[in-house]
Amino acid sequence: MGKLKRPRQKLHASSKTKPPEIPKANKNVTTQAPILIQPTENLFAGIDINISNLNRKLNDDVISIKSAKSVKSTTNEGKPLSKKDKLKQRREVLLQKIDLVNQLKKELKRRKKRKNNTIIGDTNPLHDALPSLESLKKKNYVKVVAKPKAIQKSSKRKKKSLQNIAVYKKLLKNKDMQNPLKFMKDRIQEIVNNNP
Repeated sequence: MGKLKRPRQKLHASSKTKPPEIPKANKNVTTQAPILIQPTENLFAGIDINISNLNRKLNDDVISIKSAKSVKSTTNEGKPLSKKDKLKQRREVLLQKIDLVNQLKKELKRRKKRKNNTIIGDTNPLHDALPSLESLKKKNYVKVVAKPKAIQKSSKRKKKSLQNIAVYKKLLKNKDMQNPLKFMKDRIQEIVNNNP
């Protein structure tokens, strides 16, 4: 035995009578309001319209507006992001928000501590660390030694190299420097013997 189909119940009785007809209005009767201002002969007499401008596309017509959702779902190259990448982005944004909230809370705690913190205890060490009035009244200016430059001016470098050459020439003329190794050996022995 097959499946029996239950007959559909009708909730409303069908209307057997037609709705009453509305009598048609006379053709002579007008339902429109009368026009208060009568137009002149040519409405567009003072307007100069260039047809070539009408066919041109404007920037607003060309550019399609991307929704925020579509911007998020594409990379810089215009390729769509994978679901994993979208989840990573959302997670990073959420973590940044959480970090920001935590930093603000910590800063608020630090402010409260600084506000409630009062100076308690012995202030003598602080007083001793401060300079006395007499020392402040004395104006002992210390001459500041100029820091030597890493690269000297060319005139100073020339002068120094000429001095070095002069010293080297004097050493060459010295009789003791004819044998430099012997001179160095003797000089070192003198220093060692003089310093016990």
